[in-house]
Amino acid sequence: MGILDFFKSSRRPSGHQYFATVEMTEGLVVCRRSTGLTESVRWSELDEVSILITSEGPWACDFFWVLLGQSETGCVIPNDAQGIEALIPHLQKLPGFNNSAVIQASTCTDDKKFLCWKRNSKAASA
Repeated sequence: MGILDFFKSSRRPSGHQYFATVEMTEGLVVCRRSTGLTESVRWSELDEVSILITSEGPWACDFFWVLLGQSETGCVIPNDAQGIEALIPHLQKLPGFNNSAVIQASTCTDDKKFLCWKRNSKAASA
């Protein structure tokens, strides 16, 4: 299963809630969902952080953190996941993290991707 397969399988009838948690260790980020899906990425392999906005809101989560790692690893983390409040400050410490992209994503209601950080790139901070 690829990292973005979550979106293919997550289209659920409206009103049905799915719970997610995000946990961090010194070396790893893990997202677990009540559906049984678990995704993870090692901090040392993190290559890109973006935000994916969908037009599913306001009745469903429409804001997802996408952490892509090397060799097709990564996590898609709903912004309403338990533990998200600890993840965001950690991401903001990445060199060149683009906080403006987070602000833009927070006000977006269309299907759109916002690049927040990319390893060895100045594009995210532009």
